[in-house]
Amino acid sequence: GVPFVYAMDGETYRSIAKYYHLFLRELLNYNDLKADKPLAPGTVVYLQAKKKAAPAGLELYIVSRDGEQLYDICQRFALKMKAVRKLNGFTEETELREGDEIKLR
Repeated sequence: GVPFVYAMDGETYRSIAKYYHLFLRELLNYNDLKADKPLAPGTVVYLQAKKKAAPAGLELYIVSRDGEQLYDICQRFALKMKAVRKLNGFTEETELREGDEIKLR
């Protein structure tokens, strides 16, 4: 899997980047972010680049509720959001609905 940590209370992307000797921009890129944002305790923060596709056997994800975010799905499965968008023909404005099928590989 892709190495990650769970954010602790009071941590920021900047403090995690510094602790692991990464550039802030690099850490943000690994986590599909363009700018630093507040971190809730327990947030998954990837320390290396995520995968472009899910492993065999995890080809499809079905959205379980309206408003579920592609970002959260990609974080859960350690997938690059740009790759999943391209695979599914999504834009940044694409909104997911309950029952939508998302290709993960």
